[in-house]
This record gives sequence, C-alpha cells and structure tokens, in this order.
Amino acid sequence: MKKLLKNFMILFLGGCVLAGCALVQEDDVAFARRFWKLFCDGDYAAAAMIDWSKANFFAQDVATQYNALPSRSIKESYEKNLIDSFSQGYKYMMTMYKNIRVFNWRMVKDDPKIKVVGVNVVDLSRTFFFYVSHEGLNRKIVGVQGVAPGYDPEQAVKILGLLEQSENPERFLNTAQQFNPSSGVPGQGGQNITSR
Repeated sequence: MKKLLKNFMILFLGGCVLAGCALVQEDDVAFARRFWKLFCDGDYAAAAMIDWSKANFFAQDVATQYNALPSRSIKESYEKNLIDSFSQGYKYMMTMYKNIRVFNWRMVKDDPKIKVVGVNVVDLSRTFFFYVSHEGLNRKIVGVQGVAPGYDPEQAVKILGLLEQSENPERFLNTAQQFNPSSGVPGQGGQNITSR
C-alpha cells in the first residue's frame, strides 16, 4: 500500500511540475524574439527551433535544398552555414548602421497552425516576419521574410500578403518597390524597443 501511495504521489507531483511548465511556456512572440536573438548571434541553438524540412527563408526554398542532402552530418553543416551566413551579414550591417534598433514585436496573423510574428528594424528600414508552425506539441520556425516598407507596419503587412499570394518572386519584388518608405518611426511599439 505504501509503495502504491508513493508511486501515486510521484505521478501527481510530476504532473504538477509539467502543468506548471506548460503555464509558463513562452508565447509565439517571445519564441520568435528568442529565435531572432540566437539567429543574429550565430548561436547554433537556433537550429533546433527551425523545421528544416519545411523552411523558407527570405524567399529561398531552404527545405528543398535541405531535404535533398544525403546525410545527417551534411544537413548539420548546412544548418550551421545558414546560421553563420545570416549572423555574419547581420553583424556587418550592425557595423555599417550604428543605430539599429529592433522594436514593435507583435502578432500579425494568428491562425491555428501558423502564427506570423512581425518586428520592425530601425535603420535597416525593414520589417521581418517569422512564421511559427504549431504541429502537435511542437513549435518551430518554418519561415522568415523581410520586407522594406520603411517603418510603416500596415504597408509591411500588405507587402507580406502580396508575397504569400505571389508564386513569382520577381513579380513580388516589383510590387514591393512601388511602396515608398515613410519617414520617421511610428509611435506604436516604442515601449518594446530592444537592442535585439
């Protein structure tokens, strides 16, 4: 009887711990922010946050290239190279533009399976969008897009919609170039200014 009670208590406490972990789990915006920081820093921990089999980064079909690789070791090298390339490019931009700030993290689209999180980047005049997939209990980044509408969040979302509808990247780029960057930084989201 004591053994049965002891096993029940272990199961009960284990369930409480797991339930507590679920309650403090980060939301999709926090998940995207954490991914962005790791990705920009060149931290390979970002690789575990990506669904490589479905990934599309900056209008590049990463998944097709990745899925065609013949072995796990080559895939790991590919993951590291992509993270290194992005991080090096971002760090280079940080040296060119001294006042880069990231602000206005927000949920842009809240579909059951795919969430889209947006963030504005001052001085690069870009809005980045992170596609967060929810399949079962797994949450993964399946896409990253960057658009250049100046600092206007509404224009950025319009451009994102065009990208999602366009099968032709060149057509999308031509359409995106028709949007003129607005000057200044919008007031909304200012409380969320972070260095990254």
